[in-house]
Amino acid sequence: MRKIESTFSKLTLERGEIKETMNLNNLLNFLQTVENKQFFAELQNKKKISINETQALLKNNPEKPIKDMLSLIELQNKTAKRVQNSRKYIFTAKSSEQCSSTILAKYHASKMGALHTIADLCCGAGMDLIQLAKNKTKVFAVDADEDVLNIAKFNSQVEVLNNIRFVCGKAEDF
Repeated sequence: MRKIESTFSKLTLERGEIKETMNLNNLLNFLQTVENKQFFAELQNKKKISINETQALLKNNPEKPIKDMLSLIELQNKTAKRVQNSRKYIFTAKSSEQCSSTILAKYHASKMGALHTIADLCCGAGMDLIQLAKNKTKVFAVDADEDVLNIAKFNSQVEVLNNIRFVCGKAEDF
């Protein structure tokens, strides 16, 4: 069982007695450079990372958020059955469970028809948002959680979508 707490961009994952902290802002900042993205991709391509390999990675790369990357890879793998190309996206434990599947997100986008401007209220990790923005002039992404909104920004940048305006706030206030 996992307990998730979001405070100051940190998620605490409890696995029995082991507690790990995933710092989203640190991870998002780390993944901004091509070199760091390549390092992360190499980690993703490993089938399994042993405890010894993990310890070596931590020892040899103290400046890199190794634990954060390993936690993210676990979430990406968990989400892979529902979200195409899940390895490109950032997820939290909560957003990996709550995000729409790619098929459902495409269906939602198809129902918006001829609308040119649309808002994705409570956008979460942005899986619906990405599909909505692909053929709209202007899209508003609204979420009350700034960390979640930052994840949606990152995920939409992966798809090179520039028609999205991100708004941190309650859906009912938008």
